[in-house]
Amino acid sequence: MQGEIGIPTMDGFTATVMNLANLGYISLRTITSEESKAYGLFKSKSEDILIELESPESYAKAEGKFPELADFEKDVLNLLKKHASGNKISWNKLKKELGEGTDFYDFILAWDEKVKRHIAVEKLFKSTGNKYMSIFGAITTIAAIIYFIAVSNFFPSDAFPRASNVKILVILIAAFGIVMIIFSAVFEKALGRWTPEGRLFYERWNNFKKYLTDFSALKEHPPESIELWDSYLVYATALGVAEEVLKNMSLVVPAEQMETSHFYYVYHSFGQFGSGFESAYSSSAPSSAPSSAPSSYGSGGVSGVGGGSGGGGGGAR
Repeated sequence: MQGEIGIPTMDGFTATVMNLANLGYISLRTITSEESKAYGLFKSKSEDILIELESPESYAKAEGKFPELADFEKDVLNLLKKHASGNKISWNKLKKELGEGTDFYDFILAWDEKVKRHIAVEKLFKSTGNKYMSIFGAITTIAAIIYFIAVSNFFPSDAFPRASNVKILVILIAAFGIVMIIFSAVFEKALGRWTPEGRLFYERWNNFKKYLTDFSALKEHPPESIELWDSYLVYATALGVAEEVLKNMSLVVPAEQMETSHFYYVYHSFGQFGSGFESAYSSSAPSSAPSSAPSSYGSGGVSGVGGGSGGGGGGAR
């Protein structure tokens, strides 16, 4: 939907965590700094979010209550279990631990690959134009470099003064080739094209995104239950518009229904999630990693094609 085609996003990762709460595998609630200290979770001067995981015994007792998770959803749940103590962990502590070392960065790279296996990108988008431009840019750059070396060796500037002008021209051609490679990577949609199925997919999700952020449309045609609202919020997280949807929910949904939402106790702290995971990802990235990775990771991709997953890898059902 947004950003690089077929690449999972940090919004999608956050939506997967949200969906675990929506499906009942975890619960979220705000706790005061004193409560956080009492739990021995994290020393925080401000309000925190408590993430509590259902115990294995709960799964056994409530057979059929918990829907089967996709492999990438199980990985996220196991990540939370790894950092939890007594099935509980505070958000501040989790964020701090994820940002230490490179484990979270490596986890995200492996998680990306699992999500991609649920995405049938080739049915949606053809990137032939990008490939052709990348190849042409690479050939142009290599040819310019070879020509520059040849001119330097066979036509030294002291003997052939005008050779310097040729070198400058060759350098400009090489730079143009590099620009073409970068352009094809950054502006993938400008050179690629949606298939008929992909165009329909894109327009449907884009219209759904508009519906979620259009207060008048939501007020006139609101979801029928708080369960639907919660599912929509997962999708809204994947689409990067969760905070707008939360604002609309608070104006449309009756207070007594809001109190039954899986996310009721973290509405005002919701913004911490997306920014926190992206911050942890950035902190855990090794110095050799591309500096653009965190920002491009948060930009969005076409996820959710195949496997019943939500747009952006959220997986709301």
